[in-house]
Amino acid sequence: MADREREDARQLELLDWRLGEPWSGRVRYAAAVYFYQRGMISEEFLEVYRTCSVIDHEDARSVLASIGLIREYEGLKTRIGGKAEART
Repeated sequence: MADREREDARQLELLDWRLGEPWSGRVRYAAAVYFYQRGMISEEFLEVYRTCSVIDHEDARSVLASIGLIREYEGLKTRIGGKAEART
């Protein structure tokens, strides 16, 4: 696996970081910024993560689903080689 692919996989894990842990919203937002800077997500997708970043228990994926952007998330997971799974 190339360095870029490893970093993408690492950032994807951070994008899905555990809800409710201190600073976890900011961790997820930082990962979203990474993908935005790589041109892999839209500005609207990034804005959802920015908005949710101050509330550590806020699930950005639920917000993405409610505004019709969940397919963008699923596409990101697929491109990086993971599956779009429900958070447990």
